[in-house]
Amino acid sequence: MTTDPPSTNHGLSAPQLKLLNTFAFIATLTLNGISSSGVISSQGVGEISRKYPTKITPAGGAFGIWGIIYMVECFFIGYQFFWPKNPKAESTFLHGVGLWYASACACNSLWICTWVQGSDGTTVVANILIAGLLFSLCKIYVNTNCWGTTRSGGALMAVALDVHISMYAGWVTVATIVATTISLTTVWDADDSTQTTCAVVMLIVALLLVSFIVVTRRDFVWGWVLCWASYFIAVANNGSEAADRDDAAIYTTALVVSGCIGLLSLGIGVHMVMKKRESVSGGLPMGI
Repeated sequence: MTTDPPSTNHGLSAPQLKLLNTFAFIATLTLNGISSSGVISSQGVGEISRKYPTKITPAGGAFGIWGIIYMVECFFIGYQFFWPKNPKAESTFLHGVGLWYASACACNSLWICTWVQGSDGTTVVANILIAGLLFSLCKIYVNTNCWGTTRSGGALMAVALDVHISMYAGWVTVATIVATTISLTTVWDADDSTQTTCAVVMLIVALLLVSFIVVTRRDFVWGWVLCWASYFIAVANNGSEAADRDDAAIYTTALVVSGCIGLLSLGIGVHMVMKKRESVSGGLPMGI
């Protein structure tokens, strides 16, 4: 005999959880908005990033992806109030997403407040917080079986959950690598060649790990995020006057990584589209 999942999560009902998610998201947006206003600190997020340069930090244009991430987050916040009313979908929201989205927002908010303080110690604490953000997003990814199940809400639910979490987690993965590198620079004064070697190794490891996710989960979104980040890492190291750095090894490796993961993700994306068309033409239900 099977039992129905609990109708609350740590005492919170689904409507209460939706309100908590909304409040947490608004708080995160607010802190992001005022992070460079001097209210939290006299230094902004970008200013601290420039204070701690690394060879694997992407060029400034890469961070425009936050605008897209916040757009899909906003869509998730709106969509949660129209979440499908069936047991499987409601369990996915209440126990799959659960409190982990609010946890991600809390880590994001605390990271902003900590990072803009701009000291060696606070960069280490900020690194721990961004790792907590990545962990929270990965818990949602695994708990809700992103890209591994048909969503009863169709494409809209897939965007609100699968695309949203993949894009967010994919970019935070890159941010975690950069943050870890920054933390290491505060305690380890590596020479130029060692920094280059470490950056190349991290790019290759990122390619292998994300390729595994793309292939096993059919998650082309996570792959495209790495493609985007790697391209801008190459831009930052291409030796031009507009570039931050000049490192041929990192430039070449980053371009290769960007091209490989981009082509792999494109192939998986095309395969999924063709598979869905075959499903529709065969009279099978369409979903992600």
